[in-house]
Amino acid sequence: MTGVCPQTDLWKKLQSKDDVSLTYFYSLIEKYLCIENSVVALHRHDLGSSSNVPEEAIEDLIKQGHFKEYIDDSAPVREKNREEQGKKRRDRKGICSVGLIFGGPHLGGNSQGAQERYVHTAHQNAIRVMNTVQQPPKVHKEEEITFSEKDAVQLHHPNDDALVITPQIGCFNVHRMLVDNGSIVNILFQLAFEKMKLDEADLKPTSIPLYDFRRDHLIPKGTISLPVMLGDSDGVTKITEFLVIDCLSAFNGILGRPLLRNFRAVTSIYHLKMKFPTPTEIEEVSRS
Repeated sequence: MTGVCPQTDLWKKLQSKDDVSLTYFYSLIEKYLCIENSVVALHRHDLGSSSNVPEEAIEDLIKQGHFKEYIDDSAPVREKNREEQGKKRRDRKGICSVGLIFGGPHLGGNSQGAQERYVHTAHQNAIRVMNTVQQPPKVHKEEEITFSEKDAVQLHHPNDDALVITPQIGCFNVHRMLVDNGSIVNILFQLAFEKMKLDEADLKPTSIPLYDFRRDHLIPKGTISLPVMLGDSDGVTKITEFLVIDCLSAFNGILGRPLLRNFRAVTSIYHLKMKFPTPTEIEEVSRS
């Protein structure tokens, strides 16, 4: 292998062969010899007689368009384009991205096959909405969900408060439930679970972990389905699945995207309010 630059394509091909005949060796180096002879010929034509061609001269000849038949430059071009696009994004929006807390059950199922089928179906027919539950009844009178300054009249501005509400879960009014559009799951913390006098025997086991920003993972104690009512005493009630998590929190639980999707709810942090359609009107829930 003397004289062959390490880690090149030719070097790797030679390394992969235990017994290399001279015929096979010459077939491998033929295109490299063609490149070398062409470079030497062009270099002599431009700069006079010399058989020692510096690397700078080879790079200049490649930039001038020579040796296209020997060079596959599609990958470097793609890589360069990605780097340039990434640099533009970093210049525009900052240096790097920040991830999310992720994990938990998936809408299409927890197995890899179920999730792949979900992605395939969603890709094939983006218009069709995939739902494993019955579609909610339509509002008799179609009304738009809007927010105005009237919805924020009792709030002190500016504020950056979280939207925390008191829904009725089962037979309890559960205070300090955080509404989080960024959460892929609904969560009920262990302390609230115990205060609601729920039985751990009713928990369904789950092994799907949740991850935080440091990629530390936490296995939920299980899942439980409970009726959640939003609105006034005659509000809307829907069965909602919660992950029960045994850890300390300033909240009793988190109402995430599954609940918001189920209620077709729209939230506004500026107004600290949630609105959703019912069969007769647009219902609203303000912060507690």
